Amino acid sequence: MGLQTELFSFAYIPAWYEQLYELSQIAMPEPWRFKAPRFKTQNEETPILERYIQQVFRKQAIDYNYAPDQASRARYSASAARSPASIPGC
Repeated sequence: MGLQTELFSFAYIPAWYEQLYELSQIAMPEPWRFKAPRFKTQNEETPILERYIQQVFRKQAIDYNYAPDQASRARYSASAARSPASIPGC
């Protein structure tokens, strides 16, 4: 069985919106909200960041699930566990 591809099916994340806000404050300055949203969302402060995190998680989970072997899968979990300082170019 593979990983769940939906972030909230995979993990419980307490205070999700507060954590997104905190992340937006330490990230490089970005417009994390839409200028003129077509629809009202529950998260009005950081909807772009929220979608980005969910899409990156989904992509990583799918790549993990379709990896041809255990060694390939280990790359995904090992790269997620590294700190930015240990990643070349960061």
